[in-house]
Amino acid sequence: MLEFKEASEEEKSEAFRQVFSVWPHADNPDEHLRRRLSSVQHARASWFVGLLEGKVVTSLGAYPYQLYGPDGHRSARFFGAVYTDVAARGRGYAERLLKWVMHEYGNRGVQDFCLFSDIGLHYYEKLGFRALPSYEWEFEVPDTAPQLDGPLQVLPLGPVRGALTEAPFGILRSPQDDEWVFRKQMRPLSLAGWGESYWLFSMKEGGSYMLLESNLPQGASDWDFFRSLVQADARRLGCDKARGWWTGAGSSPDPAQHEILPRDKEVLMWHSLRGPIDAWYEPIVKHGFRSFASEHI
Repeated sequence: MLEFKEASEEEKSEAFRQVFSVWPHADNPDEHLRRRLSSVQHARASWFVGLLEGKVVTSLGAYPYQLYGPDGHRSARFFGAVYTDVAARGRGYAERLLKWVMHEYGNRGVQDFCLFSDIGLHYYEKLGFRALPSYEWEFEVPDTAPQLDGPLQVLPLGPVRGALTEAPFGILRSPQDDEWVFRKQMRPLSLAGWGESYWLFSMKEGGSYMLLESNLPQGASDWDFFRSLVQADARRLGCDKARGWWTGAGSSPDPAQHEILPRDKEVLMWHSLRGPIDAWYEPIVKHGFRSFASEHI
């Protein structure tokens, strides 16, 4: 009989070992396990497992976050590393674990849950999750950097400064998020600033520039400014292409923003135990959250 519970340290270690083949944090299993166990982000999560005859067969992490809306803040949980051991797949174990964990949190007053789906959306839609509007962009970087009204400044890596673009609904940054992002990446990272408050946090993958996080406005009226600033930062790092996520919670991209395309993977999904009577339901399903994060947990 399948048993669900919050993981012991030993069970958490076993769950971390199992995900090495899918989400490695290092090139070898021992270093992967060490990094996962010492990760500031993973330490924030509560880890849950499904046991069959005492053996871990499915697991997930539940990360505490705060959502904000016009009427205040809500406690939420983001699910990450939802995994079932290869030998135990096809029996619905992960689905049952998710239902059990959401029920447990519901009893504690937490009614909002999010995750980034890296599998078919239908799997999570069966559990009540809704896929939120999710877009990505990519464009070429010219050989000559665009002329800006002021220079880009290279900033020391550390907590970013300056607020995110305002939106009616969004996800608040936790104090540990900066440290987690810095430690997680195994590629060169860069933090640049422009003007009094704008910042761009990026990494370089080969000859491509990836904008991980930024507080630049991305609306239709700001798109030329956004693109020019990103291209200038990408050229500074010697990149020929730039890509990232469109994270403005609001209207859909304007047709003039032709580089912005719907995402078909790692789509942010949200589930409220309140259901469609939730006052947040319609606006979030239609427009999504303003999220600082551009990578899943």
